[in-house]
Amino acid sequence: SAHGEVIAGGSIDAIGSTRHDAHILVVSDKGETRVTGTLRARNRDGSGGRIETSGHRVSIGGNIDAGNGGTWLVDPDNLTVGASAAKTIDNSLNAGTSVTLKTTATSASGPGTISSGTGNIVIDSGLAWNTAATLRLDAYHSIIVKKAVALSGRGGVTLITGDGGTGGS
Repeated sequence: SAHGEVIAGGSIDAIGSTRHDAHILVVSDKGETRVTGTLRARNRDGSGGRIETSGHRVSIGGNIDAGNGGTWLVDPDNLTVGASAAKTIDNSLNAGTSVTLKTTATSASGPGTISSGTGNIVIDSGLAWNTAATLRLDAYHSIIVKKAVALSGRGGVTLITGDGGTGGS
């Protein structure tokens, strides 16, 4: 949808073939994207797929499962990760799905509360996982970590600030 509300409820399953990876795209460029159900993307060989949930506002209340080695991109303005969003992110990371939270000049993506602002990502609730999955925070302006981000597996954390914006810390 270009301007309206996109709601992904129930269960959406994508199974990739030997020629194409499983891919789920839930996007509302100027409106709200809400996930209230389950999004699952896996390939026939058992590897993870790709999921993108993007919009001017993004609300995640369901489950996101891109499988082991899969990726999940959330793209909303300022993005604040509260307790509910942190639980969803933790579940994905602990299942082996890498997660990207991104803010741009005009949008933000990822679970959490989106508000107008300068393109910050705020971690307002702790995150913890123990797999090889990675968490990527890519902020147009700044990243503010108020609660612990704890990784005990082989995964990784990437922090990018000032990605197109002025300043950033």
